Amino acid sequence: MKILREGNGQITFVLDQPGQVQIHFVRGAEQLPNNTYGFEIEFCSHDNPIFTFTHVEVMSLVINGFGKWLVESDSGSVLELVTEPLIFAKPEDAHAFKLELGQLLTESVDVPMENLRFISLGDWRNYIRSRLQKLTNNYFQQRKLSVSNETISFSEYQMSSWEKVKSQISIENVDDGINIAAARARLASNAGEKWDPFIASTILCRSEKDWGRGYSSQANVPMTLAGYFLYSISKTQQARDREVELRTGPIAPSTSDAKIQKDFDTWFWRRLIWEVFAWLGDAIFGDGATNVDASHWTLDRARQMGLLYVMVNKTLTGAMGALSEPYQLLLQTKAFEKQSTQVLCFDNPEQETSELPGSDATWLEYHSSMKDLTGLWFKASLVSVIGDVLSNATAEQASNFIAAIVQRLVQLPAIWYSCFSLGSKLENEFYSNISQKRPNISSDLNRDWSPLVGQIKEVCEALADFLHNWRINSLTPQQQSWQTLPPRSERRFLHYRSAPPWEGRYDTMYPPFDRFKPAFTYLVEHRFN
Repeated sequence: MKILREGNGQITFVLDQPGQVQIHFVRGAEQLPNNTYGFEIEFCSHDNPIFTFTHVEVMSLVINGFGKWLVESDSGSVLELVTEPLIFAKPEDAHAFKLELGQLLTESVDVPMENLRFISLGDWRNYIRSRLQKLTNNYFQQRKLSVSNETISFSEYQMSSWEKVKSQISIENVDDGINIAAARARLASNAGEKWDPFIASTILCRSEKDWGRGYSSQANVPMTLAGYFLYSISKTQQARDREVELRTGPIAPSTSDAKIQKDFDTWFWRRLIWEVFAWLGDAIFGDGATNVDASHWTLDRARQMGLLYVMVNKTLTGAMGALSEPYQLLLQTKAFEKQSTQVLCFDNPEQETSELPGSDATWLEYHSSMKDLTGLWFKASLVSVIGDVLSNATAEQASNFIAAIVQRLVQLPAIWYSCFSLGSKLENEFYSNISQKRPNISSDLNRDWSPLVGQIKEVCEALADFLHNWRINSLTPQQQSWQTLPPRSERRFLHYRSAPPWEGRYDTMYPPFDRFKPAFTYLVEHRFN
């Protein structure tokens, strides 16, 4: 296999098979013609206590020809614009559109008002309407953006009803540091005719979370399994090069300590996952099978490797889900009942409960940050991927492949532990070196990894048992329920215990798409976008 790198973020993987199958990437997206791109752009801070609850739908924006977009609340008292999946001719077009959209949104809330810069939500609705329509129409006229399949022939920007918002002021949407009593009181006192004027008076201003740039974004882009895997290789190599650059070269004064920590954390997790995957791939396909520089991968082999890579990721994030999601849900339940988020504070003794050991508090952050480990969050269930990869195999081939995986899953926790031990050593060496250049910097990762490895062991055992029973057609009733991804309405945020053990953040998963038959594509959220 050859890897060709060009300017403007273009990468091509040339696979070893007749016809030289090529998989191209441009601007972080797989080169699939007329693919869909869904953007989430945090663009402003606000002053409404009701919307400090997260994932509350504030407004819907129906844009002529381009579907229904939403304005939703997010963590940290910010609002984000969530677009429909938009169909772009090329990845470059989607990238350019996202930059223009982010700039437009930033400018839309940075409006001079006497000696201040802000805008009310009601005025913003009127301000943004024509500008969003103009932006989408421009890309459509240039044949860079296609209309959605369900074309709506009018534009409507509608505030969410009181009843809809009330249903979303829930335990699952409690955020750190919010005033629960104020939010619920404001909601109760502004029902009926008071609601529309109240919500329209919400003040919007430049985002406090992203003050420098003005916005932050994620992009949800379908990718083939081979494409996701190969792109992950490129991102792992990129993180490795950045770690070497930080460790061996001068660090620009403009590079913050937080940015250094973030870059190291990204390398730590990408390297760790790759090392565990490499062991698994070599154990199944033979020594050196995962050596990228000497690989001879066909498309089928790249897909098989992709399955193993997804599986390794999910043994990690599934374990993180077990250590964080139930505990976070318990704390948010207590906060909602007591009308105080003080129980979410790490130094509050009320965190210690009989239901879960207090040590789990150290893993609490991963109920959300597990999605940020590598910058790519794979939003499909493992069972969907297994079924896809084995769809063209004979019964004997499928049985043998699953048997080989089951055999190695028993050994995988020990490999994770070994890789964590090496990772901790490299972490100490890195920060020892960096402290010579930045005396006050310290790691935000260094911890006892034993609880996580212990949970990985439980996840691997559950997965091995599931695959073994699947192979011999003897699934338990519970295991049978894991074969099909339930509707999203039945997969609620933080309800880990109703999910397969290897599925952290099961609420974010989507079924595969068949837009590019015969290959399925899977939704991948690009977090560092």
